Amino acid sequence: MREYFAKTKKNEFYISDLIGLDVVNNLHQKIGKIINVLNYNHNCLIEIEFLDNFVAKGLQKIDNFPFKNQFFPIIDVEKGFAVFEIDDLEISEIKSNDDIEL
Repeated sequence: MREYFAKTKKNEFYISDLIGLDVVNNLHQKIGKIINVLNYNHNCLIEIEFLDNFVAKGLQKIDNFPFKNQFFPIIDVEKGFAVFEIDDLEISEIKSNDDIEL
């Protein structure tokens, strides 16, 4: 079927190509996976499921973000990842139980 798809332009993607991409932070550490793309005409939301061993302060385990360059500056379908950046939130790996704030 794929041979019938039109070739995409730069910064243009098929939804099916985005679902399943690894999500990495700016250090290229895997922090989650794209599990869905919600298309609302001119606006799309990317649904990310964060890995259990990563803390996304202020976020849910599964959360949605606008599909904008400010949040996803790099999408590399061939290499299978999307870089996720968000200001005012720190996403870091849990090293031990001592790092968890209750």
